Amino acid sequence: MSSKWTFPVVATLGASVTLWLSGCSWGTMRTQNETLLRGAVGNVMTMSQGWTAQEREAFYFTSQGSQLCPYDWFLALEQAESTNLFRADANMERFRWLPARPTSLNPDGLPVGFARDVDGRTKQEWVGLNCAACHTTQIHYQDFKVRVDGGPAMADAQGFLAELGNALQHTLGSPAKFDRFAHRVLGGRYDESRARELRMEVRSVRRYIVRRVERNATVHPYGFARLDAFGNILNEVLAYGLQVPENQRTPDAPVSFPFLWDTAQSDVVQWNGSVANAPSGLGPLARNVGEVLGVFAKLDITPDQVPLGYSSSAQLVNLAKLEKWAADLWSPVWPEPGLPPIDHALASKGQVRYNELCLNCHQLIDRTNPNRRIAAKMVRVDEVGTDPTMAMNFFSRTAQTGRLAGTPEGVFLGPDFGTNAPAGAILRNVGLGVIMRHPGKALLAAIDDHLKVGKAPPFDLRSYKARPLNGIWATAPYLHNGSVPNLWQLLQSPSQRAIEFSVGSREFDPVNVGFKTESLPDGFKFDTRVPGNSNAGHEYGTTLTDAEKWELIEFLKTL
Repeated sequence: MSSKWTFPVVATLGASVTLWLSGCSWGTMRTQNETLLRGAVGNVMTMSQGWTAQEREAFYFTSQGSQLCPYDWFLALEQAESTNLFRADANMERFRWLPARPTSLNPDGLPVGFARDVDGRTKQEWVGLNCAACHTTQIHYQDFKVRVDGGPAMADAQGFLAELGNALQHTLGSPAKFDRFAHRVLGGRYDESRARELRMEVRSVRRYIVRRVERNATVHPYGFARLDAFGNILNEVLAYGLQVPENQRTPDAPVSFPFLWDTAQSDVVQWNGSVANAPSGLGPLARNVGEVLGVFAKLDITPDQVPLGYSSSAQLVNLAKLEKWAADLWSPVWPEPGLPPIDHALASKGQVRYNELCLNCHQLIDRTNPNRRIAAKMVRVDEVGTDPTMAMNFFSRTAQTGRLAGTPEGVFLGPDFGTNAPAGAILRNVGLGVIMRHPGKALLAAIDDHLKVGKAPPFDLRSYKARPLNGIWATAPYLHNGSVPNLWQLLQSPSQRAIEFSVGSREFDPVNVGFKTESLPDGFKFDTRVPGNSNAGHEYGTTLTDAEKWELIEFLKTL
């Protein structure tokens, strides 16, 4: 392969003129249009990833229909053990959400990905999460801070939800705490009668959050930067949505939040490739409906509503907007200046190693081609050797169909459900049912697409997806379960990889390419001996000499 590759090189002249150049040799300096990020806490730079400032802010704060907690409650709630507000920047940073300053779309300065939703029926305002909460990251190097849109978040979503429920419990249990809370929420409307009504409402919301935490409780906490998203979504749909508690399973396969760039261009998504992703039709919309059901969208699965579909708070129009913005997102280019410059002579040698060892699975793409399509390379678990828990959990999970028994798998088309069915088939049914609540020509025309999506994939689901590695430098920790802290460790044999390391630092290590792993007072100790946390497998490149490994790492910085 030629030593040339294509990069987006942005040169800004004055305030508005942008030149696009391509076909740059390794020796050519690559730059990015870096500007201060509006609404960020502190001096944070942003890179040119295809979005305008307005599109970025819209992606951060557009509701997808998530309804976690009444909006004014979230503003008023105190932390469990203090009078400090729960939403305070310092507390949000403790969970590694990204604090933000007030802007037009975020007037109360909530963290990135915390969006206000208005219930279409009651008109009540809620706070919930959108895509940006789990798919935006930030990298710090000395005095340089840069936002990476679409990157895997550092967040501890599991710990955050548990502590939110705890804060509500302490508010109910302390007369003084509740009095302060009630006066903040009710303001000039405060009286004893309204305060009593508010207490009853708080009990109801707290009960929902606590029961959700209990449904998804795990022996070992996930820590930062991971979540068993499939496990949580399936518990919410199969156990809570269908009202069949026996369908609950311990979500014990946490995975790193995937990076978003090139998701819309890929034929399948998720670490196990379980969701087909046709560029048109219901594929992307059904996928995003499933996602929002996992992050606090309301859902009522009542089969006799068909053909009206299932009632949900999911915002389909906004989900389509979020998907469009994600489709326009480019992977980040190593920022120079900011991070130490790439040694392009070394990277040129590393490309030879890449072509020999990596290219068969991790294709190189033209990140500037808006029409690019990416066919996934699926690799069986027994071949790649990485932790099998996530893939096997989804592959083997079945559930009682409950109220869906005897109804068509395609909501109103296809064979009827029996008393049990694969979990994925039920999830597809629910996604389609929510979509059909909002029928339109485009949706009805795409039914055939959805029925194709429902068929078995052309590969063994006991597999993981190898995707292009553009932007891989910004996505540590590595492997699907985040069990390897940096690229240097990934190129060591599994027996030489770190057994334990600290997660939670945003400080970047540009040599080994990952985040710093020194212990932090509020960090999380990742133990690879815990079930689901194995750092075994993916031994490609481990037999290279140290010099060859450094060459390969230098090339990976350029992708």
